[in-house]
Amino acid sequence: MLGVEVEHADDNRVPGHFDARISYGDGREAALEVTTIGDPKAIEMLSKGTELLIPATRIAWDLRYPVSVRMKDVQRHIPEIICWCDQFGFTDPRRLREGYLSMPAMRWYERSGVRLMGMPTARRGGVVYVLPEGSGGIVDDELRGLPAWIESQQTAPWFADNRAKLARSGIKELHLFVRVHDTGLPFSLFAGLIDPIQIRATDPRGMAPLTDLWLLPPYGQIATRWSSVEGWSVHSYSD
Repeated sequence: MLGVEVEHADDNRVPGHFDARISYGDGREAALEVTTIGDPKAIEMLSKGTELLIPATRIAWDLRYPVSVRMKDVQRHIPEIICWCDQFGFTDPRRLREGYLSMPAMRWYERSGVRLMGMPTARRGGVVYVLPEGSGGIVDDELRGLPAWIESQQTAPWFADNRAKLARSGIKELHLFVRVHDTGLPFSLFAGLIDPIQIRATDPRGMAPLTDLWLLPPYGQIATRWSSVEGWSVHSYSD
């Protein structure tokens, strides 16, 4: 994103060492630390992928899950539930007869808060699209509320511990890269970070000795950066 050389620095031999070193063409260098914020279970679900292949079913299915659900439970129970639905031509498991409701898979389904719906008109069959529950609200597309949220997080371990680790490097320029899951901050800000139109946020207070903060949502390939020198900016990147 900055067009500079980044060298991996943390080989796990020195406890508390920062992750990488940035080298500029003019001889300057910076220390970089990478962290992730959000509910661990939700992050784990996202890391497992957003599709579950079930060749036995001819249609596609849409599955929405709450934060508390584990992927291994989805993989264990959903194929069986879909098989039962296919037998009767149902697209909603809630239509299954009473005899199925006592089965372990259906007891888990009712208890978990997962919602499954068949999509017989979808062009691709044999797949379940596994997605988190939708959330909504007003989008802060100018990210005016971002400084206050950052200031409220400065005593949280993900911020305080990583800032302290960078400070111990003795390097003047300190970058904290934060991968943000939608469970890690308010919806209005998360949605605004995906595609910020024009940032009108003020500088957050109390950031020193941190000089640069990067916020990267998992969608959109957009990174929002705060710099103590340049203020707010938006950077696009590719995988």
